[in-house]
Amino acid sequence: MRDLAVRVLTHWLDRGASAWRLDAAYAVDPAFWASVLPAVRERHPDAWFMGEVIHGDYAGFVEASTVDTVTQYELWKATWSSLADVNFYELDWCPQAPQRAARQVPPGHLRRQPRCHPHRQQGRGRRGGARRRPCS
Repeated sequence: MRDLAVRVLTHWLDRGASAWRLDAAYAVDPAFWASVLPAVRERHPDAWFMGEVIHGDYAGFVEASTVDTVTQYELWKATWSSLADVNFYELDWCPQAPQRAARQVPPGHLRRQPRCHPHRQQGRGRRGGARRRPCS
């Protein structure tokens, strides 16, 4: 299974993809991703991987799996609850989660940020319009 995953990810990166969203990454043992992603990065060191994680230890998942980032469904749920249930506690708590997670990640273990889309690097948006924000 590992070799198949490496081949599929590499296949599309070879054809110009620059990133992967790993749907339901939480349902797969992080050790699996930790064995797959370094093999893919050997050939595509700038590839960027986002894992779908619904809840739990986000920082722990990033560290164990070697993905670059994870989805943040807690913010979506907090926004929904604040509107539907007038539950503002979640909305107050949720934006603080990234700071709590950052404190859990040991120094030197922060993942790299995605690179800008080539069109944005050239100063124009996807459809040729003005760039909204500069590349970092």
